[in-house]
This record gives sequence, C-alpha cells and structure tokens, in this order.
Amino acid sequence: MLAFVYDKLNYSGFKKLGTEDFEDGYDLLGKLFLHACKLQLIRGFPHDYREYTEETSYPHGQIQMTESITQGTLINKRVIVQDDSFSANIPQNQLIKMVLAGIARSKKFPHDQRLLAEKMWRNFWPVRDVRQTGYPRIKRYLHRMGMDGSLLVLLSEILIEGKIFATDDANYKAVDLEDQLMSRLYEKFLLKYYQQRFTGYNVRSAYITWDKVEKDTPELPVMHSDVRICGQNKTVILDAKYYQHSLQTHFDVEKFHSNNMYQIITYVMNESKTGDNEDVEGILLYAKSSIGGNPDGEINVLGHRFQVKTLDLNVKWSQLTEQLDRLIVF
Repeated sequence: MLAFVYDKLNYSGFKKLGTEDFEDGYDLLGKLFLHACKLQLIRGFPHDYREYTEETSYPHGQIQMTESITQGTLINKRVIVQDDSFSANIPQNQLIKMVLAGIARSKKFPHDQRLLAEKMWRNFWPVRDVRQTGYPRIKRYLHRMGMDGSLLVLLSEILIEGKIFATDDANYKAVDLEDQLMSRLYEKFLLKYYQQRFTGYNVRSAYITWDKVEKDTPELPVMHSDVRICGQNKTVILDAKYYQHSLQTHFDVEKFHSNNMYQIITYVMNESKTGDNEDVEGILLYAKSSIGGNPDGEINVLGHRFQVKTLDLNVKWSQLTEQLDRLIVF
C-alpha cells in the first residue's frame, strides 16, 4: 500500500529500507520520516508567497496610510507597508520542523535518529519554530490547499496526533503506532485507487456540510469522508476502517459497530441534502482481519443503500482490484 500511495518510495533513498530490520513502530516511522525529509532537503525547501506587514523608512509594496497615521509612524518619516515575499517559512515546512524537533527530544526513538533529526532541524533555520499547539491551524491550511497528501505530511500527522512527543504517554505502545500508520495508509490507498479508477469523476477526501445549520447552532462535529465519489447522478461516500475487530459482540451476538453505522448514515443523509446529488450511497469498508468477524452485508435506510464490506488485502493485485471494482458501480 505504501508503494502504491507514494510513488516516491521508488527513489533510491527508500529502496534500502526494504532490507533493514525495525525494532518497533517508532524505529520504522522515524526512518521513513527522516528518509523523506532528507530527500526534501536535497530537492530544496518548498517556497510560497507569504504576505507580511512591517514598519519601514523605505516604502515598498502597498502603503497602509490609515495605519501609518493611526500609529504615528509618519512623524519619524516611516510608513507601514504590506507586501509579500517568496519564503520558505510556510506551514508545510513549519510542520516538518515541528516533527524534527519532537524526534530529537523524544527518548522513544533510537539515539542515531535523534541525532540525525537534530542535524536536519538546524537546516530549517529559514523556517520559524511553531509549537505543537499550532498544529490544528497548520493541518486545516494544508487540507484547504490540497497539500495534505504527501508522505511527510502523513507521517507528521501520525506522529503528532498519536501524541508520540507527549511527556505523559509512557504507556503508549509501539504497536499502536503501527496500527495508526496502517489505518492512515489504508485510507490513502483507497482514495488514490478510486481517483485512478474513476478519472472522469470528482473523487476526493471531502468535508460534508450539515443540513440546515442556523447561525446560533452550537458547534457540531466535523464530517470528513475518507473517499467521496461524485458522479453525474449519484454520489458514493466510503468510510475506511482498519480494525483488529471488525464486529462488536453484544450478548454473544456479533453485530456491526453501531458508532460506525451511525456515522456513515449521518454522512449520507446530510450529503443527500447539501451535496450535488440526492442519490447517495454509503459504504463501510473494513480491512480483513486475521482474528475473524469480517462483515459482509447490505441494508437500505430511508431510501439510501448502505454496504458493509470486508476487503482482503492479502491477495494478488488482480484479485484486490477485482474486489474494489465490484464494490462501486456507477
């Protein structure tokens, strides 16, 4: 899945990882992140135009006359200007620098990785430091700009959202970290596959708007689909689930996870009201578990079709694509 989602894994910098052993999830993620970061440094920092405001005696850009008069800078023969610069100090680089600092400080990562992370961190001197409390703002920006699909961003999200750098998570297991990586990769894999499968459709990971939300409505949960495929007359919303236990047991009877069902039904009902099509189908797609309890069912709720299926990842590529192609039909 990793190689399919990220073509850059074919680079020589990643090929040798296939022959290495990893002690645990921290070792694996650390090496992946540092290799990806090294390639980024070789190519150079991504740059973008960033707007800034400053007080200066050398006018440039757009002079902010009102602010200059209000703040009294004209008395000293200075003005306030607004301009933009082609800078490396952008959210994407701030996120990478944030993670490098976290790896360098955390004793959960091997000593050699911590030293390498600190060395790389020093190369990010053009990028200002941002505390991890600023992560939600950076994540929203990257998603809005469509920059959240890179390997570096994925690994950064797993490391930060998994609270790997927190000081009060001594009981956090490396296996949990591996599960997070696989879960996120599973989502990215399905998204990229269907983007290539349905090239003439609008296929993306998208936010879903709540129906009839008033201005004074209390803050509602964010509805964010893993995969949304919009056709001419029909929309399919797919929610990817990567669990060891795909079913829950109630009085010795195996049933679908109720929270997952409520979630996908809510997504579909609101998408049918606020999206492009009234005909909306929902799919819960679980990765097949070796433990068993792999769901396979179909129901109809309020005129909408819902599938709860299991995807077997441990098969040949032709068999895997056959499962995926059979799942969604327009």
